[in-house]
Amino acid sequence: MKKIFVIPIFLKKLTIAKFLSHFVLSSVLLFLFLLLWLNSDDLNTLITPKTKSMQVNCDLQAPPHHCLIETTLGPLEITTSSEILSLVPFKIQLKTPVDALSSAKIRFEGFDDYMGINQFRFSQDTIRSWTADGSIPICTTKSKTWKVIVSLYNGTNYQSYWFKMKTK
Repeated sequence: MKKIFVIPIFLKKLTIAKFLSHFVLSSVLLFLFLLLWLNSDDLNTLITPKTKSMQVNCDLQAPPHHCLIETTLGPLEITTSSEILSLVPFKIQLKTPVDALSSAKIRFEGFDDYMGINQFRFSQDTIRSWTADGSIPICTTKSKTWKVIVSLYNGTNYQSYWFKMKTK
């Protein structure tokens, strides 16, 4: 029995030079895409090694919108100027007693359901003071419980602390 191969018409006109040019162009575009993707914060959040995050008590919603967390790097003070509300921009400030951080992030996750990636990087104001600007999405219910995760980095040392927060 004779085997017959059917070659699509676009492959009949494909030359080695055309194939190589398409292959190189596709490879370059794929490389650029991966490079940009790997440098995005969202991907870093997904591929960061999962370490146990320690639950702490912190009520930022009650006046004076301040709490103190004991960490292995020393006490960490977290402050907001007012109650955090959905869709309203806010500032959060971190203060440490010593120059203990190389970077820090704060992430708001829906406690009972998925609310997207709401992560904000702190920028250093002074040696011991860091500030992050953020805004969280609104929920279809009147109130929302969030899991707030504060990630602290000091060189290769990584620590994570979390607390519940309810918004209106």
